[in-house]
Amino acid sequence: MKKFYFLAFLFFASLSFAQVTFKLGLRGGANFSHFSQGKGVQEYWDYDESTNSYEEVKRSFKFTNRTDFYFGIFGNIRLAKFYALQPEFNYSRQGSKVESFWEI
Repeated sequence: MKKFYFLAFLFFASLSFAQVTFKLGLRGGANFSHFSQGKGVQEYWDYDESTNSYEEVKRSFKFTNRTDFYFGIFGNIRLAKFYALQPEFNYSRQGSKVESFWEI
């Protein structure tokens, strides 16, 4: 009797999902990223052992744009005429190129 209920459940479950469709897709392109951090200057105090004193040190940063790529894969699972799920996996390279300068 348990096998009959299990087979009946599988039969009705397969009928209820008969209209589900799945489509696979790819995406990709260029990524233009820019990093901005205010004026790009850090100020701190550094200890000099030869003079046994602290001196103020400034370090400036210059940020430049970085152009890279992104790509991904997605699947569209259509469950009904008005409802669909779309899981995605994406990879994107972002950031900035940095040059630093010491000022004393």
